[in-house]
Amino acid sequence: MEEFPSRGDSVSSINSYFDESLYLPPQRAQRIGVSRNQITYRPPTFSQLVADELVPRRNEYKYIALASDSDEIRLLVLHSGQYEDKIECSLMTVPSTDRKLHYEALSYHWGVEEPTKEIWIRSFKGNFQGKAVKNIRSFHNLAHHVKPQKFYIRPNLYAALSQLCGPKRELVLWIDALCINQDNQQEKNMQILKMAEIYSRAYNVCIWLGEGSKQSDMAIDFLPKILNLSQFDILINDQEMLKHWTALADLTRSTWSSRRWVVQEIAYAKEATLHCGHGTIHWADFADAVTFVRCAPADELCRKWSDERGGQRCDYKASQP
Repeated sequence: MEEFPSRGDSVSSINSYFDESLYLPPQRAQRIGVSRNQITYRPPTFSQLVADELVPRRNEYKYIALASDSDEIRLLVLHSGQYEDKIECSLMTVPSTDRKLHYEALSYHWGVEEPTKEIWIRSFKGNFQGKAVKNIRSFHNLAHHVKPQKFYIRPNLYAALSQLCGPKRELVLWIDALCINQDNQQEKNMQILKMAEIYSRAYNVCIWLGEGSKQSDMAIDFLPKILNLSQFDILINDQEMLKHWTALADLTRSTWSSRRWVVQEIAYAKEATLHCGHGTIHWADFADAVTFVRCAPADELCRKWSDERGGQRCDYKASQP
């Protein structure tokens, strides 16, 4: 075995040792034919940086400006497709005062992630009052004569659009992140003032809690059972139902309920449906079920839930809808 140079050796001998150590493989490696490796640095390409989320995506789609002195808003037509298909949609400019507008509004949590999910948008500006807006088939035929352009959105909104999109249906939606040009501060200020009107005129508000799980599916399937008051006491005292109560408690703590805009969006809604993954339930049923839990003498339920969670406090009151 080769010895390391001693303290008394000259500087040149020490340098010679390190030079040889750096460029020559050890003797055992030489015997088994291991060759010298040379590492060449190649800087990443722009496409690699984008794929690794090290640089922001570049949107191809450019908004058509809204008239600053008008009551115009944009509505998004989510075109039909399968869950795995790329998302295609169209933005159309319409007067918010048109009483014949027929659309849904989306209520959801933006999330903190960067816009990394790709969708494709077409854009229109014209007279789509009344009949034209409601006749989605006619609008769909017109839309496909316009080339779609790439646009990036956040993952939670992408999941919502993927889930709401159906193979045989097209939806007209108002979504703040898409129907408002987020890069135009003047437009944002004007459109925010219209939000109460927008939500109150939507025929339904879609509440998106996020991508589903076995827990959330269990909670949504459990809600109708809670509304059957004749079975309520049985459900509370049945040890087998504890996992269902736990799933419900988790559902009521979704990040959606932490948004400060929630009260306004729900207060102005004519109707509302709650969506979590594949599960859907009417908002009134969800609110009633949680209210029953809060009003019921559920001390024993909370004690069992706390034991299940290692002493964590059970507080349905804090998570009421």
